[in-house]
Amino acid sequence: MTIENKCGNCRLCVDACPQKALNLVIFEDYPNIREEVLDINTCLGDNRCMFCIKACPVA
Repeated sequence: MTIENKCGNCRLCVDACPQKALNLVIFEDYPNIREEVLDINTCLGDNRCMFCIKACPVA
């Protein structure tokens, strides 16, 4: 089952990421694995960064 992506052409999360851990990828459905759009080795999410989530208008 696929889940529709509500991002459209938005890139607020990509622009908000201080680590540049997100890649802008245009797609209709959510990716099968997070690594398609997120560099988990660079992401500071475990340190409560959350800039991407705070920037998201649909989160």
